[in-house]
Amino acid sequence: MIRHAGSPPKRSRPQEESLQMDDIRNRDLSGIPDEDLSPAEKRELQRRFNEFLTAIGGTLKKAKPKKKAVKWDPAVHGRKH
Repeated sequence: MIRHAGSPPKRSRPQEESLQMDDIRNRDLSGIPDEDLSPAEKRELQRRFNEFLTAIGGTLKKAKPKKKAVKWDPAVHGRKH
């Protein structure tokens, strides 16, 4: 394709953008380190994660801290007569 000096760059058609999105939606991103992911790939991983949460009916919540164990003291915790 020959581009003339004053012509703007050709934009992709919606169909082409859809194909590009399908490509990223089907691509295995699990082997790519986080720092090597493109912004589009990071968005796709976030979308997949949100879709997963919706599918299991959950949300990402912080775990409640466990109660601290109390040492058993017979004088305090012994049988009541």
